[in-house]
Amino acid sequence: MKSGRFLVLAFSALVLVASSTYAQEAAVPKEQVVSPTLDISGPWCGVVNDQNYGSGQINLSVVQKRKNLHGTWSDNLGGFGTFTGKINGTAITVTMRDQATKCRLAVNSSLISDSSSDSNIAGSYAQFGCHQADGGSFDLERCN
Repeated sequence: MKSGRFLVLAFSALVLVASSTYAQEAAVPKEQVVSPTLDISGPWCGVVNDQNYGSGQINLSVVQKRKNLHGTWSDNLGGFGTFTGKINGTAITVTMRDQATKCRLAVNSSLISDSSSDSNIAGSYAQFGCHQADGGSFDLERCN
């Protein structure tokens, strides 16, 4: 009986050591391939389709530092203001502040790039922090 108990204890200890070693190996992060952040700094212009105000033209001036974005925007529908946000891969999330209405816009968009010179940003937005609901979509390209 003693040898049976010893065998069970030895086996249990072996399983415990193996489990501990596996857990430590699993906790060590593997090398991750980090793709460089795409550069979207500069002027962008395009079309905006607003639920309340209709279609119009929009212009953005984007400043980028790594993944962080900020800048200014204006459209010919009466909106203008500032924005802050982030780019993660091709996903772009931004919060815009409309200086005319003091409302904010939550923007979700994607960078669609065929090459470094031929890219556009398309997405949608929803207004929040206001009494009136609004939203829409947009399609931007680099301006010259």
